[in-house]
Amino acid sequence: MFSSAKFSKGLFILCFAMATSAAFAVKVDLPENTIILEADAGEMEKGVTIVNEKGASEGKATDHERGIKTVHEIDIPKAGDWYLWIRIFCPDGGRDSYWLGMDKATPNPAEDALGEQAVRIYSAAGDSVNTPAQPFNIWFWDSNKSHTDPHSFFKVKSAGKHSLWSKGREPGTLLDQLLLTMDESFNPEEATKGEWIEIPSAVDLTDKLAATWGAIKYH
Repeated sequence: MFSSAKFSKGLFILCFAMATSAAFAVKVDLPENTIILEADAGEMEKGVTIVNEKGASEGKATDHERGIKTVHEIDIPKAGDWYLWIRIFCPDGGRDSYWLGMDKATPNPAEDALGEQAVRIYSAAGDSVNTPAQPFNIWFWDSNKSHTDPHSFFKVKSAGKHSLWSKGREPGTLLDQLLLTMDESFNPEEATKGEWIEIPSAVDLTDKLAATWGAIKYH
C-alpha cells in the first residue's frame, strides 16, 4: 500500500515505509501526520558522537554526553497534540534514558532537563515486544517512562517551523530514530517488532531527513 510523503524541501513522492533488518523487511502503514527523523541528521553540539551500530538505521546511531543536544528543524503541519516515540538502545539501568523537547510547544509530562522543559523517556519492563524483562542491549521503540505511564507528547500551539531536540541524560544510551505522530494509537514498536523504519531515499541527503506521510491530503 502506497502512502504520500512530503519532504522538507517540498518534494512530494509516492513511497512506502519499511521496517528493515539485515534479514528481512516488514511493511509499515504509517498514519497521516507522522514525522520520522534520523537521530544523526540534526545539528549536533560538540559532545554528540555518531557510533557504528549494526542494529541501527543505516548502521549509525548517536550517543550524547549529559546536557548535550541534537536539534532538528522540522515543519509541523497542524497544531495539536503530537505523540513522541524514539528508537533507543540501553546497555543497562545506568544508561537508559533521554530528554526530548520542542520550542513553541508544551511537553507532557514535563520535567526539568537542566534548565529546559522536556519529556523524559527511559526503558522499563514491557517496553519491548521482544522481551518481557527490562529491554537492555536490544533496540526498541519507547514513548514514556514506566511502561504504564501516559504517552509522552508535545502540545503544539501553531503549525510551521519548530525545533525538536534530543538531550543526553545518561551517556552511553544510543538514539537511532525519532517519530512524531498525531495518532495516539499508532505504536511503532508493535508495528515493526522493534526494527527501524526506512526513510525513502529520494530525499536530498544534504537536507534534514524528515518525511511527513499523508501530507498530500492537507497541502
